[in-house]
Amino acid sequence: KPAEALKLLSGIEVTDDSPRWLRSMYNSTLADIHIREKRFAEAVDPLEKAASMASGKRSKYRMTYLLAQLNELAGNAAKAVSLYRDVVRMNPPYDVEFNARINIAGVFDVQSGNPSEISRELGKMLRDSKNKDYLDQIYYALGSLSMKEGKTDEAIGYYSKSASASTTNSNQKGRSYLALAEFYYGKPDFMKAGLYYDSTVIFLNQKHPGYQKIKTRSTDLNSVVSHLRVIQEQDSLQRVAAMSESDRNALVSSIINDISKAESE
Repeated sequence: KPAEALKLLSGIEVTDDSPRWLRSMYNSTLADIHIREKRFAEAVDPLEKAASMASGKRSKYRMTYLLAQLNELAGNAAKAVSLYRDVVRMNPPYDVEFNARINIAGVFDVQSGNPSEISRELGKMLRDSKNKDYLDQIYYALGSLSMKEGKTDEAIGYYSKSASASTTNSNQKGRSYLALAEFYYGKPDFMKAGLYYDSTVIFLNQKHPGYQKIKTRSTDLNSVVSHLRVIQEQDSLQRVAAMSESDRNALVSSIINDISKAESE
């Protein structure tokens, strides 16, 4: 148990004169305990100490990446961005570099930085043939960036492209649908939100934080939407009933023409 491990660890005397390997292991273990307890801010300091003593390229970029994630979770956006950029400069394997760049866009604070610079970087990634299987993640990052800037129409377009581009990554498709669902729920447009929450529940990984809450909201919205449809149908019928016979016939003819045109196309 983390509490017992922390108690045992506190009984070990580690000083600046202790062997480097012991100091590194002590601090990385302490950080691990805090992470398991979800005390992310407390994990930052010991992990920074462990990272400063890391040897070997793989250990360094892995610890730096983890430090960036911890700072992101602790709400230190600027520090997280700086660390993700450090990871990119370490020339890690491409999947690590890719995820670091995507995370930069996710945590970036548009109030204190230049979002157009991030947008250009993501645009280059879209055009890079190496990323043809990851377009869904890039579009999602662009959507998140646009939403932070208040460009909601642009953001919705990117989230929709992300969902369409997801062919193998069902969890990313679920995250894209969730972003759309939450946007329409906040408007509120419960009809659209309900549809997107339905899709979210289908594709999103059940281990996603708050999945059960999302599923419950989807169920609740289904009930609301069914009532809204009845109301809309009754309102529409009453409007049609109030029309003159000629206007009503014209409406029916228009609907038939639209259906015939759609079938022909």
